[in-house]
Amino acid sequence: MYAYLWDCINQLQKEIEGVKKENAELRTKLSEIQPLVIENIEYKIQELNVDTLSGTLNVGLTTQGDAEGMERMMEDIREGGNADLQLGGLGAEQKKKK
Repeated sequence: MYAYLWDCINQLQKEIEGVKKENAELRTKLSEIQPLVIENIEYKIQELNVDTLSGTLNVGLTTQGDAEGMERMMEDIREGGNADLQLGGLGAEQKKKK
């Protein structure tokens, strides 16, 4: 009976040593991993061709707009079918004012 317990203890010690070795290897690999740095992300929204507008499109980070601006944009889309929409620039209505 003692021999059986002694064998079990030896087997468990070998398993513990193997796990410790694997843990040390993984820690070494983990310390060698360099963090991923993304400096700039460019979206080419201009290249989208929209035939039917329905649902929600979320691209990248979204911002909050006022209700009037969103309503004007939707009206432009409904009226013109192919509205002049620009991100970060002057819209069709603001261009007309200039």
